[in-house]
Amino acid sequence: MQDPQRLLAGAVALLRRLVVTRKLPIAAAVLVLMVITVNHLTDNAVGDAVWRPTPIPDDPPGAWDHHPVVLLHQQAEIQHQAFLNRQSRNPDEAEEVYRRRYAMDPPPGYRRWVEYALASGSPVIDDFDMIAEGVHPFLKHTAADLKARIEAVRHDPLANQVGLCRFEGGKFTSGCRMWGPPMNLILGGAGQHVPDVELLINFLDEPSLLPTAEAARHNGTAAAASPWADLGRHSIAAAVNESCVAQGRTPRADVPPGGDYFGIPFVADPAGGRDLCGHPEFETQHGFVACPTTLKRLASSVPILSQSAPHPFTDIVFPSHLYARASNQPAKWSDRLWGSKRNAAYWAGSTTGGEWSSATWRSGLRQRLVMLATGKAEGGGGDGNQATTVLRHDAASNTVVPQQGAPVDTSMFEVRLTNMINCDAEPAACDEQRRFFGVPGDRHPGSRALRYQLALDLDGNSFSMRFYRFLASRSCPLKVTVFREWHDERLRPWLHYIPVSVGMRELPELVRFLTRTAAGQRVARRVAEAGREWYPKAVSPPHQGIYLYRLMLEMARLQDDGRKAA
Repeated sequence: MQDPQRLLAGAVALLRRLVVTRKLPIAAAVLVLMVITVNHLTDNAVGDAVWRPTPIPDDPPGAWDHHPVVLLHQQAEIQHQAFLNRQSRNPDEAEEVYRRRYAMDPPPGYRRWVEYALASGSPVIDDFDMIAEGVHPFLKHTAADLKARIEAVRHDPLANQVGLCRFEGGKFTSGCRMWGPPMNLILGGAGQHVPDVELLINFLDEPSLLPTAEAARHNGTAAAASPWADLGRHSIAAAVNESCVAQGRTPRADVPPGGDYFGIPFVADPAGGRDLCGHPEFETQHGFVACPTTLKRLASSVPILSQSAPHPFTDIVFPSHLYARASNQPAKWSDRLWGSKRNAAYWAGSTTGGEWSSATWRSGLRQRLVMLATGKAEGGGGDGNQATTVLRHDAASNTVVPQQGAPVDTSMFEVRLTNMINCDAEPAACDEQRRFFGVPGDRHPGSRALRYQLALDLDGNSFSMRFYRFLASRSCPLKVTVFREWHDERLRPWLHYIPVSVGMRELPELVRFLTRTAAGQRVARRVAEAGREWYPKAVSPPHQGIYLYRLMLEMARLQDDGRKAA
C-alpha cells in the first residue's frame, strides 16, 4: 500500500490541475473523495473535528457515583488491569505458571507456543482455563480408550452432524467439511508449529455433550444402545436437570445473576448468570431450553469441539470459523462517530432461537425483548406501562433511590422483528406472532446497528455472529446470552461490553441510565472505546488462531499413544 502522504500529495496536484482547467464538477468530486480518504486514513479525525456530540446536561456533583452501572464499570477497569499485570512475560514464567495452575507439566510444544504468542503481541498468555476445564478431565483415559469412544459415537446413525477433522502437514485436510479453509485462515502461520492431530467436531450451531447420570456411573460411557438422542423441538429442561445432578450441581430456582441492586438484577457475575443449572426459569425465557431448533444430545463423555456451549454442557469450546467470514468482520467504513449515533438501543432480527409453537413463542428471547421494548410485555396492556424499577437521584440526600412501577420509556429503544420463522411444525405459531407484533419490517443491513450508541446483541439458535462487529465499533454492545465462547476469559464485562441478564428485568433502567444521564453517557462511550481498542489486540482472527494453536497442543497430548492415563 502506498504511503498516505504521497497519495494525498498526488490528489492535491490533481485537484489543482482540475481547478486551473475549470473542470469544477470533477474537482468537487475529487475534493469530496480527498476528505473521505483523509478521514479514513486518520481514523475519523476529520469527522471528530467537525461533528461534536450533543451534550446531555451534566448531573449534580456525585449524583450517580453509587449507581450500580458506575460501580460495576469501575470494578471492571480494576479487574482488567490486574488481569493484564498477572500475565507471564517470558516462556520460563509461563511454564511455571502452567505447572502451578494445573498441577501438571504443559503439553509438548508449549514453550514454542508461548514464544509465538509473545511475538504476535498476545496480551493473554496464562488465562486459558476454559481449555483446561474442557480437555484435562480426559487425561484420566488413555489415548486408545479415547479413540475407541470417538469411533463409537461418530459412527452412530444419529451422528451425521459430527466429523473427525484431520490436521496434518500444517493444515486442516479431510473430514473438516466446509470449515477447513476458514480454520486454516484463523490458524495462520501457527500451523507450521502444530503437530498432526484429529479433532472430533460438532458442526451444528448448538452444542451436544450433556452427560447423563448413567454415563457418570459408567466412567463417562452411556450404557444405552445409542449415546445420541434427538432433543430438538422439545424442552430440554429435564435433560439439563439430570446433567446438573450428574455433575454434582443441584439446580436452584431464580438465582440472581451475581447481584441485586435496589431490587434490580444487574449482572455482576455473567458466568453464573447464564448457567442453566442455576436458572431453571430459563425454560420460559430462552428458546434453547424451551424448544431448541436442532439439538443432538451426546450422553457419553468424549472430547468433542463445539462453537459455543452453556453450562452444564461440557463441549470443548473453540473459536467459530463463522467469525472469519467477511460479512462478520468489523466494517470501519459503515461505522459512525459517537456523536452522530442516535442515543438509543437498537436491535432487529428474525425469530430464530427455537422451534416455535403457540405454547412456546412467548418464551423466545428475541420475542421477549421486542415485547419489553415496545410496550407489549405481559401486564402492560400493550401500552408500554408494564411495571419496572428505575433508579432516581434524590436531591435531598444526594443518593440513588429506587422507583417501582415506572413505565418503560419505549423511545429509548429501536427494536423490531424482521421475519417470523421456525414454525415448521406449527405454522399457526408464526401467524400468531404476526398478529401480535404486526407485519415484520424490512430487513436492515447488518451495519444499521452502528447508527446507534447502544447495540443490542442476542442469542439466536446459538451464539450471535454480530457480536464482533459491535465490539470493534464505536457503539456500546449490550449482550444477552447463555452460551460460553472461547473469548469469555479475555473480554471483561462492563468494560468491553455490557452484560444483560436473560430475564432482562434490569434492561429499562440500564438503557435509561446510559442514554439519559451524563454519567451513563460517559460509561457507555468508554465501554465502546475500550471494546474497540481491545478487539484487534486480543480477539481478532490472529488471536483466535493463537487460542486454537494452544487448544490443538492440548488435544495432541490427549491423542499421544505414549501417554499414561493420569
